[in-house]
Amino acid sequence: MLMNELLEEDRLRVSTQVLQELFVTLTRKAARPYLMEEALAVLEDLAAWPLMVVDYAAIQAAVGLAGQSKLSFWDALVVVAAARTGAAALYTEDLSDGQEILGVRISNPWRHRRRSACAEPP
Repeated sequence: MLMNELLEEDRLRVSTQVLQELFVTLTRKAARPYLMEEALAVLEDLAAWPLMVVDYAAIQAAVGLAGQSKLSFWDALVVVAAARTGAAALYTEDLSDGQEILGVRISNPWRHRRRSACAEPP
């Protein structure tokens, strides 16, 4: 599983935006929604890894990237966060597999196996 591989290789990186989106998905969109406490426990585990806190500079960079690359603002913010953590790859189903943005290779894990996280270079 991708998450296990990233954890074992100490390559997992997460942004505050990804944690926010994950919380909403777990508590509102999951087939069996998590209780808030359960979702917070998942977020707590992920927040133990290097965390990119979205600040105003990241927001500014995402606005610029969205404007020049035709990404949504939210997708651009995820890419900016990944680039700022030094990620070599961004695992997501929301962007084009194989594309490279800001030096980060986009990989759709659902294409081969499936799901979304940042990974720094080995």
